[in-house]
Amino acid sequence: TSRDAKYKAKQANDTFFVRFGDVISAGIVFAGTTWLGFVSDGAQKAVYYLDNIKLTNSVLTYARHLAVGRIAPTRVSATGRSTSCSSTARTCAA
Repeated sequence: TSRDAKYKAKQANDTFFVRFGDVISAGIVFAGTTWLGFVSDGAQKAVYYLDNIKLTNSVLTYARHLAVGRIAPTRVSATGRSTSCSSTARTCAA
């Protein structure tokens, strides 16, 4: 593959993922203003930002607790029963 072809492919790939990220971001803002009740008018712009910070903080805190092992993830087995998983033994009890 020529150097020119690699450069063009990288540019197309980068453009795709940047635009895909823009679409995801717009979807998050739409969901926040439509379904989660975040305020989006100009007079209460700070309220929207604070709600967004609260939501981000909640998600990051949950992820941190999962990573540290304070919350045991649950998995659904093939039979449809949820199982509790141990983070230390890396096993799930039925």
